[in-house]
Amino acid sequence: MPYLTKKYLTLTLFACLNTLLLTQCIKIDNTKPNPKTNDFDASVIVQWIDLTNTLTQTTNGYTLPVATRAYAYMGIAAYESVASGMPQNQSMQGQLQGLNNLPSIDYNLTYHFGIIANECLAQMAKALFENAQTIHFLKIDSLKNKINADLNTKLKDENTANRSKLFGNAMGKALVVWLNTDGAATPWSNNYPNTYTPPLGEGLWKPTSNSQTRALQPFWGTQTRSFLAANANINASQTPIAYSANNISPFYVQAFETYAIGKTLTSVQLTTAKYWANEPTQTPTLAGHFATIARNLMADKNEKLGNASELFAKIGIGMHDATLAAWKNKFLYNVLRPQTYIQEKIDPTWLSALPAQPTPDYVSENACLAAAAAMALSDTYGYTTKFIDKTHAARTDFDGSPRTYNAYTEAAAECALASLYAGTNYRFSNDNGLNEGYRVARNILNLKWKK
Repeated sequence: MPYLTKKYLTLTLFACLNTLLLTQCIKIDNTKPNPKTNDFDASVIVQWIDLTNTLTQTTNGYTLPVATRAYAYMGIAAYESVASGMPQNQSMQGQLQGLNNLPSIDYNLTYHFGIIANECLAQMAKALFENAQTIHFLKIDSLKNKINADLNTKLKDENTANRSKLFGNAMGKALVVWLNTDGAATPWSNNYPNTYTPPLGEGLWKPTSNSQTRALQPFWGTQTRSFLAANANINASQTPIAYSANNISPFYVQAFETYAIGKTLTSVQLTTAKYWANEPTQTPTLAGHFATIARNLMADKNEKLGNASELFAKIGIGMHDATLAAWKNKFLYNVLRPQTYIQEKIDPTWLSALPAQPTPDYVSENACLAAAAAMALSDTYGYTTKFIDKTHAARTDFDGSPRTYNAYTEAAAECALASLYAGTNYRFSNDNGLNEGYRVARNILNLKWKK
């Protein structure tokens, strides 16, 4: 055989072998998919948070516990759909209770992670808001199609687009299967079950409103799955102050503080109470308030897709598990609301500035949720970061002017204090609610988000 022919065959064989080895390396090294999630901006996440807010506010039955479930699973869907494109991050499989066997991308192929997230979030939204009014339910496909059209125009690669849609759908369907095992099937349909009878006795909770005499989601804290086993077993760091009718007892002193603030409530204090009330149907609840803070930060900072999805997951999981913990303690201790105690022991004519929801007082759900959300935001953007909250800027029923805070935890503290101004919680319920929310959040932030 001529020398050149032998040389040619040798080089050809070497090239083939080299190609084979490179291919095998690509299959084995799944830490560097191309392109990466953070090659895309967070506009997909921002738009889906906007729609989640709309759906939460307009869909019947989306009380605070139900709403936190929606934001949590939307956040997880955002994160898991794009985690494969984040070389430093890893899936939450095996870390969140019951989350296993999710699909994975083919690392030999290219994907558009914005398209994947969009498809996955649409699947999750349809499952969470299946009872939405038709006019609003149709907005799910409308947004999905709009985003896909925008991204396809920029991509100009039909194969990659179709492959990404298929994977996003597969991920969404797998996550919906997991969602349906959380013990809270169609929670919007039975917010006030007639199967619950509150315990009777001195110092125990009773409804403060004649319009709603049944308890709100009394089984939420014990029947709904938490994302972390550690959070499922978390009780308040302190038991509530012991009930007493004695006018020199610590409990009486706490109740009298709430009474005195209500009697001399200033317009500034009342506005603060309304600012953090976030009533369902009028707003997307307090969960939507903090999700909006996160959304605005993503938009203002021109955040990347991967970073935004991680924040959405952390804040969603935190709000969900913090609310779950609050509900567990509420129906464990069954502490009566300030209005009941004050009317029975101090002033029978006294009314809280804002109505309390039909649950026991301890611990404050607003304080607990706000603390968990503030920790997620702090972990992402810093613990001493100044920011502006513009959530209520468009409100006309009270002064919702943007508020400036020197830290996310400062906003959480004001949120807790707002319940004292509203007359719906004692100070000890707010303070211990903050502590409980911080404990829940630390468990979440200690998960192995990074490899």
